[in-house]
Amino acid sequence: MHSRHWITQSGRYLLFGVLQLALDTAIYIALTSLGVMVVPANVIGRLIGASAGFMFNGRITFASPHGHQINRGAFARYALLWLMLTLVGSTILRVVEQQTGLIDTWYAKPLVEASLAVLGFTGLKFFVFRRHRLSDGR
Repeated sequence: MHSRHWITQSGRYLLFGVLQLALDTAIYIALTSLGVMVVPANVIGRLIGASAGFMFNGRITFASPHGHQINRGAFARYALLWLMLTLVGSTILRVVEQQTGLIDTWYAKPLVEASLAVLGFTGLKFFVFRRHRLSDGR
């Protein structure tokens, strides 16, 4: 891949990631401030953010130059990646809550998600939106 393409892809991922992070964190803080427990609030926030992220990253950031649409295989791989990252993030937030309290999870949430975004980019690029694989039916 050309370095220019990688830079463009990285920039788009970063832009959509910031928007996704803001949405996810806002929902998380709103829900926990209303009394929803940390893990369910994190799952709901991530689910809403991930829905937006899947759409934007699949259709724009990692779109095939050949115009291939998002398929069920990509969605299944996205769901698996999302579950793994959500498990890690929820565990970290739960530990922060147990050790220092709910308010500290509000500060930790964007840091945790930003850290997971690095793994997310790699997973999206090489696992979810991969191209030219027989299992995708292409």
